Amino acid sequence: MYLAFSNPNLNIRLDRILVHSEQLANDIEFCHKRYMANKAKWNKTEVTIALQIRYICSKFEKLIDILNPESLKALLEQGLSALKSNTVWDLLEYAALRTGKGIKNAFITLVRLFNDDIDLKPPSRIDLKGYVTDLAKLYGASDLLFNQYRDFMFHVLDTDRPQKQLRDIKASTHATLTQLMKKDSYRELLAKYGLGAFVNNTDILADAAKVDSYNSIHFQLMLSHYDCETFIQKSVVAKDKYEVSFTELYRTSQSLFNDIEQYSKIIGHSISSHLKPASVRDKLFGFKRALPIIQAELSDSLNSAMLAEGLKALLNSDETLKRLHDSPNLPSWMFLLIHEICTCIYPDNTPELNSFRDNLFSFPNIDNNRELLSDFSTIKAISDTLYTDLANFLELCKVDIDLRDYSMVTVYHNYQQLKSLLNKYSGTLNHQHLGILRQHGINGFGIDGGLTQNHLLAELQSSVNNASFNRTTARIYRSSLSWFLREFDIPFNNIYPIKNTKTVKHKQRLNTDDFYTELQCRELAFYIEKLLRDGSTSLYHRILLTFGKVILKTGWNISPLLKLECDDIAEVVSPITNKTEYAVVLQKARAGYRSDTYTFDKSELKSDTLKSAISDLLIIRDELTTELRAQTKFSNYLFIYPRNDEVLKLEYSTVKHLSSILKKAGCSVPFVAKKIRKGGVNHIYRKVNKSIKKYTDTVKHSFDVFESNYLRINPEQSRYSLNQATKIMSDYFAGKEVSSDIHIITDMSANQHQIVPTGTCAAKGQNEEAERYAREHRKLHQINEDSNQKMCADFLSCVWCKYFRVVVDAEHVWKLLSYKNYILQDMEMSVIDFDNTDNQITNINILKQRVDDIIENLRERNCKAVEDGFALFKQHGIHPDWEFATPSFSIVNGES
Repeated sequence: MYLAFSNPNLNIRLDRILVHSEQLANDIEFCHKRYMANKAKWNKTEVTIALQIRYICSKFEKLIDILNPESLKALLEQGLSALKSNTVWDLLEYAALRTGKGIKNAFITLVRLFNDDIDLKPPSRIDLKGYVTDLAKLYGASDLLFNQYRDFMFHVLDTDRPQKQLRDIKASTHATLTQLMKKDSYRELLAKYGLGAFVNNTDILADAAKVDSYNSIHFQLMLSHYDCETFIQKSVVAKDKYEVSFTELYRTSQSLFNDIEQYSKIIGHSISSHLKPASVRDKLFGFKRALPIIQAELSDSLNSAMLAEGLKALLNSDETLKRLHDSPNLPSWMFLLIHEICTCIYPDNTPELNSFRDNLFSFPNIDNNRELLSDFSTIKAISDTLYTDLANFLELCKVDIDLRDYSMVTVYHNYQQLKSLLNKYSGTLNHQHLGILRQHGINGFGIDGGLTQNHLLAELQSSVNNASFNRTTARIYRSSLSWFLREFDIPFNNIYPIKNTKTVKHKQRLNTDDFYTELQCRELAFYIEKLLRDGSTSLYHRILLTFGKVILKTGWNISPLLKLECDDIAEVVSPITNKTEYAVVLQKARAGYRSDTYTFDKSELKSDTLKSAISDLLIIRDELTTELRAQTKFSNYLFIYPRNDEVLKLEYSTVKHLSSILKKAGCSVPFVAKKIRKGGVNHIYRKVNKSIKKYTDTVKHSFDVFESNYLRINPEQSRYSLNQATKIMSDYFAGKEVSSDIHIITDMSANQHQIVPTGTCAAKGQNEEAERYAREHRKLHQINEDSNQKMCADFLSCVWCKYFRVVVDAEHVWKLLSYKNYILQDMEMSVIDFDNTDNQITNINILKQRVDDIIENLRERNCKAVEDGFALFKQHGIHPDWEFATPSFSIVNGES
């Protein structure tokens, strides 16, 4: 039998096949004819087809020797039709792989040609919902293992698992099995028993867990499908939501599994009920990671006892948990987790956590009413007496904290700062300092004139000055040291101060990492309003967005606002004005839980340029959350929200979700309350900067609080608020009344006024300004024999004086421009660039801005006069009336 190709060199005789099976030879000839009739369909060259058929012919005798007798008989008698049986094709693939990979692929090509199906797949390939994968490597052990694994793949394929999960299951289990097959003894076990090898030999299961691709959940799924009784799946549930598999732990130790199962029923329920299901799940997974490391720290006998008895074995000896606690190889979170599990399931036998640690201070009711522990071993190493004093004072605070004007949070904060201060500079303490502290304890800070405290304060200042330590942190350390000395009636030596001038200068720069720009505030406000106006926005999101809106308007702290109760908003009628007002009471923890009251006029509920925050608070209370209050124990709180069929109180962690809500809507600015306080209220202030009352009515901060904590000035801009400028100028021209009013007059009315270089003066003489000027220049008047001077000649301050008048004409615009561009410019150039000159630069900038404001007012009256004034200034330079103040400029002008 002869197969002819286009290239005679490729022609093949089928004599070697024909000797054994005429049917098979005829089928191969049929496949050849089908290929030659339509080559393009099969996407294979004649060379490839010829090579594959030739390979079958050359290896056919070897294949006959290997192939199962029944399958061989079917193949010889029925030809390629026999491969319609998966059993025959399975065994053929198994024998072909032992003969060579080429013959396996050759038969696949022939079967596809024979059945006229280019997509026909052999038994070794399985389609996982669109992803075709090859299982043929398992033939390397036996067809038994291959068939068992393929059955497992068909089983998971019948489930509703997505393709990605199916691919992961196949990848991990198949790779683990093929890795085990590389070891001869394991390959023989898998060939003989298939997946049953994991029942007959525990070593192979243990080594499987060491393979990189091993996934315990996937592997246990495969074994449980093979033998559900032997490889039963054991899992626990995290807070009735997440199922966590502990099958391996169950196979290793049923006692440990019982412990973790009991723990899962307690944690998040009767103990630590505040934990979310995901947090409980993380603890359970954490135990899986921790167990092998804990076992490595135990002796063989103790490890065996733990596997047999469970975690109770660790409690039989007082030293076991102590050794685990002190082990440098065991991360602290692992020990804390083991201790927590023991405490939950063996509460009577588990020692207190404090018993494993020396020198621990406990601070109750700090974070979510939980006790916080802090190690003060480093303080004890400096001085036992100091350590004892701090321990005794802490116990005293715990007893009478309700009688003190500060909270336990304040105590905890100051203890931490003092510890950090002493730790930082303990290396700088000499023998004399240490001797004082070891003998006298905290009272040593007052010995020898406060020698030790002076040293610490000097070191703190030095660290700040050489820029090796943060200025704000240093001030906090200093404040905490002062607090302790005050509590112990020890004099605090207020020396080596941490000056704030550089910090203020730094804060005045436009640093968008620290506070929001106006554009960012506008973007936040835009997306908040956009989502609130969207009908599809959920109630939960509306409550969060309205909360953010209140923060954006007021700059209030998040914590006291979250604790705001419905009764904290009261509607009262003023007995004086008979107007209705709303009072909002916020309790600030940092201020010793002081209650701050903010009042809002009822008229502020009306639409205005900037609607008051009280309107948003009332929307929350009276509209968004009204129906929710009957469904929750938190009904007294203002900010509650529906979530998963529950009504919960808004917590700090929930507020962080506000950023993700805005981000999904397209907002590029994260919502950070601290940056809003330092940025957002600044832009509100600029919006209403001509009325301090309007600002304070809106934000409910006093201007002094705002100015000292939140006000930001951009030095790149020359524009400053009118109110602040007035305040600064009143300090700059001490003793002289300044006015922000701008008085514009005509030439005719100016005839009765005194002429000054910038305009005219309406003062009549013998006024406070003139008397002040006379006192300050008394000696000058005596030298000039002009002691009867009755007018003021402080021309630099004229633009802020209440008697100053400006005339609407080009010449007076020229005067003002000369003052700004020559006199003030000359003053600015004479300022030396030191830190303490910031105020001088500020004063000059405000004077320049004042000139610009006056000129803009003139422009509104007579635009042409202003333009002519600019032209005069450009053509002639400084006005002659100002030449007395700048002789150098007058000489230049004369030469020109």
